[in-house]
Amino acid sequence: AFLATTDVAFIRSEINGRRSRRIVLFAFFCADAVGGGLWAFWCENGAPGRPTVPQEAQDTEHAQACRSFGVNHYLLWGTGIPLEGLVLFLAGRDPWSFWSDAWLLPVWMVRLGLLDVLLWNVPPQILVGDALWFSVIAVMCRVHSLVLWILVAFEVASLMLALGEGGLVDIFAFDHVRYGMYSVAMLIIMAGAYFLDEQTRLQSFGQVMSLQDQNA
Repeated sequence: AFLATTDVAFIRSEINGRRSRRIVLFAFFCADAVGGGLWAFWCENGAPGRPTVPQEAQDTEHAQACRSFGVNHYLLWGTGIPLEGLVLFLAGRDPWSFWSDAWLLPVWMVRLGLLDVLLWNVPPQILVGDALWFSVIAVMCRVHSLVLWILVAFEVASLMLALGEGGLVDIFAFDHVRYGMYSVAMLIIMAGAYFLDEQTRLQSFGQVMSLQDQNA
């Protein structure tokens, strides 16, 4: 009776939690679409003047945050979001396959390395926020622990690069300790805990399948 009411793929998907990956990816896509739209609007229409901030500083901030390879920001947003949506759609078609993780990893690495660090040169505070956001999405998607470790290693490298470009070469500077050392430790601890959680889920799957064999 137990065998007749269970399926290996169903049990595995329920234990590893990947059945909800499509919902998570849709939420991630919506957040990116909204964020990209706000970025394009701010860059194309400009921000209202702030009397307390020198005009030169405002111009520098706008130029740095709105780099777009010389392309209109709305056009870049209108092209990039559907492309990202296609990649996320491919990743969500078969959430249990290896290729689902393989589609997701480049999306996060391009966002961090190409856009945040190389193109926009965002401050460490924002980079830490993006790194945590991508890590949360990766955990909610239940990616393989190896994929999460690769993502964390890339996030750490991006943080070190951002801190170096910001002139924070003093390892005892507060920003270096807060956004460098602490953030790196936090990401590594999170990845380690995720690996242990994954092993626990694998053990649970093995125990359930053993019970199924016994009931058969």
